[in-house]
Amino acid sequence: MGAVTKLTFTSASTLVERVFSLPYFEPNEEGVTPIPVRHIAGRDPLVLFLGDNASGKSFARRIVRSIAQQNKIECIHISMQSRAADPSMSGGIRSFIYGTEEWESTGVNSVGTVLGGIRTCLERDASHVMFWDEPDIGLSDAWAAGIGVAVRDFACSATAHTKAVFVVTHNKALVSQLAAVEPHVVFFGEERRESLGAWLSEPALPRDIATLKDVSHRRFLLIDKILKRVRKTAKNGE
Repeated sequence: MGAVTKLTFTSASTLVERVFSLPYFEPNEEGVTPIPVRHIAGRDPLVLFLGDNASGKSFARRIVRSIAQQNKIECIHISMQSRAADPSMSGGIRSFIYGTEEWESTGVNSVGTVLGGIRTCLERDASHVMFWDEPDIGLSDAWAAGIGVAVRDFACSATAHTKAVFVVTHNKALVSQLAAVEPHVVFFGEERRESLGAWLSEPALPRDIATLKDVSHRRFLLIDKILKRVRKTAKNGE
């Protein structure tokens, strides 16, 4: 992602601005936006990424990590991708961070990643970004709400070294606990949500699960077209 090289940030607000200034979130030459988003500004440092599956949230996570890396700022990154197959982690290291379902439940491991992430941030004496991608995996609504309380309390008391705290989730029980601190909210997808309260009150309407793969592939093709252009530009030194 050579396009992010010169993007700098000092806070959650400026990091969000940098991420969504990129062409993935703007209409292309055909007038189609690869990843439609709506950002409702809130208070630093907490940022929520909300939206349906295959709406582009995980790709935005990769951009956040890339911008942090380019600025030599640590991104403490916990996601299903890392749990399952991060090539930078051996099996032993992965088990140490995420736990193992051989003797503990998925929910217990999820709670551990949140508590561990909070401890890690509090111990850091250099600038960093915390990113939890679906920290509620395997948890009931009551325990997911507890995750929300823990993240909310952490975001309210984080040190100046914690430049941003990102949470990606589909879980309304978790999000309901975060609403009171007025976080930044980024809605992914074509639906035009007007507020976090509106999202929380939306009914869950069934969708044909056989179509999800096609939706995901269409999103990939739109993103890949821009990635190829970015690589070509970087190769030509433009």
